[in-house]
Amino acid sequence: MTGLIRSMLLASACGALVIGCVSQESYDKLKKSNQQLSAQSKTLAMQRDEAMSSADKARAEATANHNRIKEIQGRLDEANKKLEEAGKKLQMAQQAQAGELEKSRGETGKSRQSAEQSNRSADEMQKANEQLKSKVQSLEQEAAKLKAELEAAQKQPASAKPAPTTAAAQTSQPMMP
Repeated sequence: MTGLIRSMLLASACGALVIGCVSQESYDKLKKSNQQLSAQSKTLAMQRDEAMSSADKARAEATANHNRIKEIQGRLDEANKKLEEAGKKLQMAQQAQAGELEKSRGETGKSRQSAEQSNRSADEMQKANEQLKSKVQSLEQEAAKLKAELEAAQKQPASAKPAPTTAAAQTSQPMMP
């Protein structure tokens, strides 16, 4: 841009030399125009330098951001791999746990059946025990009656002994449980 301004001024100056004399007024206008273009050129050069500096900063920030993104992406990829591995381990653990649960359910079912069978056996034994207790009580009562008859018979003289009672006749037969 500065080169354009200079070439215009040069052309104006050459034109003035070719033509000859230039009026003071035209000269002052050209000089003023030259000063304005020169000031404008400096302003534009400063703005260009600032814009280039801003662009350089923006490029540096973009590069830094790009590098951070790459780093974060790498960490994310690594975290995803770990997550996938953990997911596989979790799935394997769940499958193993499901197998153990099924096995445990089977064993629990067997244990429950065994416990129910034991309870039935215990109930049967308890009933048999109660029946035996009842028989023992009736036999003890019968034995007490027989003992009382025996003592009464021993106290009476031998000629007055009564005939054996039905309870005594029953004791002479072997008892069966």
